[in-house]
Amino acid sequence: MRNRWMISAAAWAVFTAYTVKVVIEGGPLGFVSLHLSHDWGMQVIVDLVLAAIVALRYVSPQARAGGGRPAPYVRATITLGSGGLLAFVTHVEWARQRRAETEGAKDSNQAHARAA
Repeated sequence: MRNRWMISAAAWAVFTAYTVKVVIEGGPLGFVSLHLSHDWGMQVIVDLVLAAIVALRYVSPQARAGGGRPAPYVRATITLGSGGLLAFVTHVEWARQRRAETEGAKDSNQAHARAA
């Protein structure tokens, strides 16, 4: 599917806008009291932190393999949570599409050169 990166870009934009709204209203550490107030809150935060760590474990090698640096996505995930991971997915999908289009153009040019 072409432009698949736009789906993750839209999810990133909506989620980040909502996150900014919540941070402005509740402060950057507003979630702490919520999660420390009962066991379910603590379980949710531990679960999300573990999920982010696992995701970042896969982000770093994939970013390097694509010629990128994982540090911006790691920092974004630490500060924005899944917003950082959505930014990474958006970048990877965009880069894949761009690479496929570039390779397709090369193949087309080579075919034209052989036909001439």
